[in-house]
Amino acid sequence: MAYKYFLYARRSTDEEKQALSIQSQRQELLLKFQHLEIVEEIEEDGSAFKPYNRPKFKDMLRRIEAGEADGIIVWHPDRLSRNPIDAAEVIYALDRKVIKDLQFGSYFFSNSPEGKMMLSFALSQSKYQSEKLGVDVTRGMTTKCKIGQFPGKAPLGYSNINPGERGRCFIAEDDLRYENMQKAWRLLLTGGYTVPQIWYIMVEDWGMTARATKKRPEHPVTLSSLYKIFASPFCAGYFWWKKEFYKGKHPAMITYAEYERAQMILGRDGRPNNRKHNSPFTGLIHCAECDSMITCDVQRKKQKNGDVRVHLYYRCTKKKGPCSQTVQLNKDEMTPQLRKYIEAITISERLLVWLKDKMERMHEMDKKGQQKQLAEFRRKYDNAMAAIQNLVKLYVAVDNMDRSVISEDEFKVQKNSLTKERDHAKRLLDDNELNVDTAIDRTIKTFEFSFNALKFFDIGSVDTQKVILTAIGSNWTMKDGIVQCEARFPFLKIKEGLEAMNQKSERIELRSFVIPKPKHSISDVDFSLWQPHRESNPDCRNENPAS
Repeated sequence: MAYKYFLYARRSTDEEKQALSIQSQRQELLLKFQHLEIVEEIEEDGSAFKPYNRPKFKDMLRRIEAGEADGIIVWHPDRLSRNPIDAAEVIYALDRKVIKDLQFGSYFFSNSPEGKMMLSFALSQSKYQSEKLGVDVTRGMTTKCKIGQFPGKAPLGYSNINPGERGRCFIAEDDLRYENMQKAWRLLLTGGYTVPQIWYIMVEDWGMTARATKKRPEHPVTLSSLYKIFASPFCAGYFWWKKEFYKGKHPAMITYAEYERAQMILGRDGRPNNRKHNSPFTGLIHCAECDSMITCDVQRKKQKNGDVRVHLYYRCTKKKGPCSQTVQLNKDEMTPQLRKYIEAITISERLLVWLKDKMERMHEMDKKGQQKQLAEFRRKYDNAMAAIQNLVKLYVAVDNMDRSVISEDEFKVQKNSLTKERDHAKRLLDDNELNVDTAIDRTIKTFEFSFNALKFFDIGSVDTQKVILTAIGSNWTMKDGIVQCEARFPFLKIKEGLEAMNQKSERIELRSFVIPKPKHSISDVDFSLWQPHRESNPDCRNENPAS
């Protein structure tokens, strides 16, 4: 009696890298068993390590029991099963003569007690190999983690680099997305942007997309993926793997302290901090006594005429431990205290015009010296390049075939030295070309910000107010109802200059406002807070202080 067969081909795409592809299995089996009657070819992707994981395999056994076929053609026993439950089901079907025959492309089977015993051994060995493979993979991933290499898919802003050599994969910056992702972190750290607002800016203004994968083409960044990135310490240079914490070798976008601050803004556990009210100044100020954040209580009082008045009261949350602070400030008491810090760095329009004129004159004077410096750096770079070319010509010359003029070791030493000189000159050249205009422009923008900040604070949205306060000061604290902060460097100098001008009642000299060299430079300050961004709220898109 001629038997009918199902041809079953399976491949686990991730775990069993040595197995033949489904197409290869089909071709080999069809060629070898062309004399048998094949009712249907069944293909399935999925691991056989866990039972009940293969719907087509389960359906095939049901159809055999229903009489649609008598046996199975398969490449190897491990294609049928790598777990004891599926293996037992196959053996039991053979015992009951539901499966009358099995044909393997790379294994001999006879439907006899001895044959079934050997098949059981082969299936058990497949289970052992799967478990051993899992242990080996886990051990390899743990070892990779210990040397600082994340053994998974790199998040947005990074890319997995595979140089083609086994064990040499690493994670590096994604040239197309790294800077934008870093800017997204900066927006979050201002405390003035919610995650949905940042996501809107990334997608609509920056056009950011996630990398294409084997299963999915390039696509816009999703809000849920952005929440996951902000909740993970990966961008701060660390990562979790199997409940263990590791320091990574990949480049960090932010410091770990900034990551901790971001978690405070998000709600510590990384989940979105969906506030019912976007209260002014929350997420900015912490208690000077216990370091807990200052929260805002919203109280509503219904008036006799039916109107509802909303009152905001700021107090310490006392989440970090016992705290004696009991003073609560309402919004009308809080706002003037914050406003005075902006008033302290606000310059007049007349002073702004005078400063811009002086800075532009100074710019023209500096340009002459900078051009001379650039010419010197270009000369050093050109000389180093010429020396490298001459060295290479000498090394490959016919007279040096026997390496009598310059040996291989001498060539390497000299070339390495000249390359360092060339690279150093190139860095100086690039840095100075970049900074010819940048420092003066940023200084002027700082003064323009000082002129406009108070106006935008008074008319701006809650988010705009937070951005302004974060820009001018850090370490905002409240104790006994008094709010204090540490002025950031450029605004501290402006504040000191204005105080000196008011005390002496004299004409201010430009040197009072010049940022000293070389310890502190205006170019060291992060001005990204003042760049105009489109927010999700159309009414506040033009309220940025830099607009």
